Amino acid sequence: MNKRFSTRKRVIFLGIFITILLFALTAKLAYIQIILGKTYSQKALEQRALPITISRVRGDILDRNKIPLTRRSQSSFLLIFPSYFNYNNPLFDTISEMIGVENENISNIFRQNKPYMEYEIINPNPEVERQIEQGQYPGLMITRKTKRYDDTSIARHLIGYLNKSDYSPQAGIEKEYDKFLHSDDALMVYTITDAKNRILPGTAYKLQKTTQPYYNIQLTIDYYIQKILEDVLDRHAERAGGVIVDVQTGEILALASRPNFDQNNIQQAVNNRDSLWAVPMKAFSPGSLFKIVVAAVGIEQGLYNGDMAYHCNGEISINGVRYRCHPTIGGLGDISMREAFAYSCNDAFIAMAQNIGGKAIIDMAYEMGFGHSIEIGLDNEPGNLPTEDQYAGAGIGNLALGQDKVETTPLQIAQMMTIIANNGIKKDLSLIKAIIDQAGKTVKTLNERLEGGQRVIDYNTAQELKSWMLEVTKYGTGKKAYSQKAGGSAGKTGTPQISGDPEAKYYGWFAGFFPQSNPEYVVVILVRQESEGGDKAAKIFKEIADEISSHIKNLVLP
Repeated sequence: MNKRFSTRKRVIFLGIFITILLFALTAKLAYIQIILGKTYSQKALEQRALPITISRVRGDILDRNKIPLTRRSQSSFLLIFPSYFNYNNPLFDTISEMIGVENENISNIFRQNKPYMEYEIINPNPEVERQIEQGQYPGLMITRKTKRYDDTSIARHLIGYLNKSDYSPQAGIEKEYDKFLHSDDALMVYTITDAKNRILPGTAYKLQKTTQPYYNIQLTIDYYIQKILEDVLDRHAERAGGVIVDVQTGEILALASRPNFDQNNIQQAVNNRDSLWAVPMKAFSPGSLFKIVVAAVGIEQGLYNGDMAYHCNGEISINGVRYRCHPTIGGLGDISMREAFAYSCNDAFIAMAQNIGGKAIIDMAYEMGFGHSIEIGLDNEPGNLPTEDQYAGAGIGNLALGQDKVETTPLQIAQMMTIIANNGIKKDLSLIKAIIDQAGKTVKTLNERLEGGQRVIDYNTAQELKSWMLEVTKYGTGKKAYSQKAGGSAGKTGTPQISGDPEAKYYGWFAGFFPQSNPEYVVVILVRQESEGGDKAAKIFKEIADEISSHIKNLVLP
């Protein structure tokens, strides 16, 4: 009896043990299948696949309306695996034509024993591409990805660029805001191989994600206005730069520089003198544009007004240094100060500078934004204002004419013009609008400014200066800048003498605003070619004003 009970007990125990064992095995299998399945699948895939990084994930740079300034187009790329595609292949000539690379150059790369080579397809061949995608040509693969930069990219001197080999930021917004734009995520493509490590038809795509967040950077730039500025510069100037500002907010709507550069071919840009320069952020002699500062002090002090008479005999001498007015026409004779400004009379403003004093001019210049960098979120040069010993004596002449030790950036000129257009109120310039997450939500606003701005010159001083600037475009040196379409325009020319530039002895500036009665836009143009400010720069200004006024509302979303 006891023996039979003991046997039955063992059977029950054994059954329970087997049940527990089966349950444990089932649980283990479930754990492997469900929890570790993806890991083992990935390891299996990695054992049979050659991973290739197609593109790195990175935040976008957007305009003020969230129109992307990066990643605007897709392109097809050809991957060549030298181990499986011999350069003696009869298809080689066709491949060479598709990627626009000479056979000999590709053959040399083949001999470098690289696992694969990537080329953009610039001459599509749909039939051959279809055959490659069907696996008819082992060793070749077609991939498609979004290009961060392409031939239509604008605002390149603002955006900057990435190192092509390691995707590291090298300049511009890309570099300054990399901590927000950077991501470790990547789009990978896997080529599946057989037991002998030969590539099989078909590919597997995978987005390799991390937990690190990344963001988009929104600029104050307006895509349409930026495009207008660049198109006009391309039509009229090989070496130039320009900036456009919203008068009411101080937001930079456009900033461009020429010559331009290819963000995908930086070596070519390095070999092209000045192409990586952002001209609006570089300092140059402003020439007669600086007469605006001199005039502002004279009017502000109550010593000068537009109707005040002046006799120009064509030159003025200070301590034996002779400054001439207009070498080609001699003296202007009896004129008003308003006319002296319109015709850019040198001796009238040198005499004014002598009367009001160099220190007052330097102080006003500093208040207007000269002599120090402008905080816009990107590096820009501080320019230079002369010291007391430099503007003493005969040096006051160069100060009044914006020459010698006086250096300003187009950005600083734009800041000054915005103050005048805003009736004496300074609205700090801004370029970076906000940081935006991948859901489109604003994480942080970066261009918050002092409510109402800061008064720099009296309202009446600003009004007087605006009336003088209108005379410049109506009959003076800047008459080629007058835009009837824009509701009238006003401004000032500058033609500084330049040393150290083998391509030009003088540059041409025009800085102004429109419409004339209630200014909305400030535009500053610098042409670094031998052209007076009243010529090419003024024409560029007018064309920009015309296009913004006539076409901005009719442009189609890109």
